[in-house]
Amino acid sequence: MTRAGATLLSLALLAPAVCAEPFSAADIQAALERLDAADQDERWFFTMHVQENDQRRVIHHDPTRPPYEQRTLASIDDQPASAEQRQAFRKQEKKRVDERDPQAGYGKLVDLASLQWQGTQDSAANYSFIPNIQSLEEARDTLRGALVLDTQSGEVTRIEVFNSEAFSPAISVTMDEYRLSFEFHDEQGTRLLQRMESRAVGTAGFVQDFDKRVVVDFSAYRPAAEQAAAAGQGATN
Repeated sequence: MTRAGATLLSLALLAPAVCAEPFSAADIQAALERLDAADQDERWFFTMHVQENDQRRVIHHDPTRPPYEQRTLASIDDQPASAEQRQAFRKQEKKRVDERDPQAGYGKLVDLASLQWQGTQDSAANYSFIPNIQSLEEARDTLRGALVLDTQSGEVTRIEVFNSEAFSPAISVTMDEYRLSFEFHDEQGTRLLQRMESRAVGTAGFVQDFDKRVVVDFSAYRPAAEQAAAAGQGATN
């Protein structure tokens, strides 16, 4: 065999290992189910640092409190939240909780039947998909999704949803850019949300432009079970 022939044979043998899709649909479904099983709002204490355009807020989450009281506003722009600001926040929280879809989750967001492998770069396995967002169902044809898994752990590191063209989510509203992303990391052996970011750019009422960007960083995670165990131990001492 010539040297050129041997080189071609070597490349042919290597190709399946280099190009093979790293995860099956079942693997990806299991990874998404693990994200949902973490049940972040009900099982973890955490702090949210929210940057909404020019405003900064710090919000604390306590899963042991009633649903409307789990999140409390601590500060706005580095100043302690006033009684009026906390009251307004509580009203917003009630609306958020009331409108929450109990069936929503990362597993529901990703349409597994639409998954397409886009290749692997470094330790990231990249997939595209068509997202399921109930409130934007009529815009489904214009929405696209990107899913990234770590090739070593098989866990999800990022989910992103974005539009491929302008769409109208409501009467007299045109959305030129829509983007929603979630980044995850390991916290005490559980995959939890590290950052959530959204961007909406468009026009409302044909004349009023809007450009809203929200970035939420999650930190200070602590399992609720840990506090419950400590409380139980204290009660027996």
